[in-house]
Amino acid sequence: MIFVAVIIAAFVARSERYEVIQTFAAVGRGAKTPIGLTVDKGGNLYGTAWDGGPGHWGTIFQLIPPSFFGSRWEMRVLSNVDGTTIGTGPIWSMIGQDGDLYGVTSDGETLYKLRFGERGWGEPIPLYRFTERLSPLGTARPELIPDASGSLYGTATGQGGADAGIVFKLSPSQGGWTMTVLHRFGGDDDGAYPNGGLAIDRTGALYGTTSGGGKDGIGTVFKITPTDHRWEEAVIHTFRQLDGSNCLGGCLPMAGLTLGTDGTLYGTTGGGGKFGGGVVFSLVPSAGGGWSEQVLYHFKREVGEGQVPNSRLVLGESGALYGTTKSGGDKPDTNGFGTVFKLVPAATGWRELVLHCFTGAADGGRPSGTLIRDASGNLFGTTEGTARSGVSTDGTVFKIAAGGVFGG
Repeated sequence: MIFVAVIIAAFVARSERYEVIQTFAAVGRGAKTPIGLTVDKGGNLYGTAWDGGPGHWGTIFQLIPPSFFGSRWEMRVLSNVDGTTIGTGPIWSMIGQDGDLYGVTSDGETLYKLRFGERGWGEPIPLYRFTERLSPLGTARPELIPDASGSLYGTATGQGGADAGIVFKLSPSQGGWTMTVLHRFGGDDDGAYPNGGLAIDRTGALYGTTSGGGKDGIGTVFKITPTDHRWEEAVIHTFRQLDGSNCLGGCLPMAGLTLGTDGTLYGTTGGGGKFGGGVVFSLVPSAGGGWSEQVLYHFKREVGEGQVPNSRLVLGESGALYGTTKSGGDKPDTNGFGTVFKLVPAATGWRELVLHCFTGAADGGRPSGTLIRDASGNLFGTTEGTARSGVSTDGTVFKIAAGGVFGG
């Protein structure tokens, strides 16, 4: 009885911890530079790598969690992209729909599907070839989101000037997939360059960010609402540079938004704030239809502190927010390799906990894509390739184990 009590107490006290569960190498591992993940009900992870494979055109992979007696994650390459069927460079985070996987390639700009059958996963099937320019590699990693009917929504950046990006809908039908442009950004007050993914609420309204445009050209938050005849776009927040130099409320958002159960939107900006390292912010809807912004955290220029938050936030069960920064960490500037952080609500404001500072060595560096959370509260993410301290990697997949029995 005492033995059982000791084990239970130790399990409850388990803290969040960082662990690399897969290290990639273009030679011998079939993948290089993983970008984004998705998880199924069984805890299996699925992702894409924009390089690697026999032709260096990219791969689609699966990571199978350890069994009860096992200790390692098993990686399986589901498909080596052939460069012709679906193009090359699968850079968008995949999503699961009805047991199948959907994703997008950068070169060839094709929506594809992987179907799970009696013999396992098949080869990717092209569903739709885009005519619009999609988000290029090097910006925030875009994502597709589904609705209850099986339609998919996303953003494309455009090519500059009056062509400043779109929000689109992909609808399945018996004759194939149809793309509808829901809004085209003009590059002025309504925003420009929607690099991040979208969020969708219970009414079907879409929310997103633009990294440019607005009154000062430093970004907006927008809402697109379905009506009987069309979709209507409204800017619900404009980032401003009111003091002539620094934008204290943040600027240049790089990622999509997270929608809370009470309708609050949470997001990040890559720049601005009191110290110029970016911010975490919230937008709270009011009864009159407006939105109120609150800056929850200003990233500092200190050792151990992240800079340039670059991922969609993950909302924990206790109200905590999790995210990543592109730089900072072990160095107090953009030469650092980034962090994984947690913000905890408190009576005196939000408190930051840095869960991991990347070193650019075996632990990876430069986190990419959006963090995901499994049913147990564990977090997973990816890093780009780095070389430091004599250790070279072509990217990693990492896990942040949930603290306590039920996670954060």
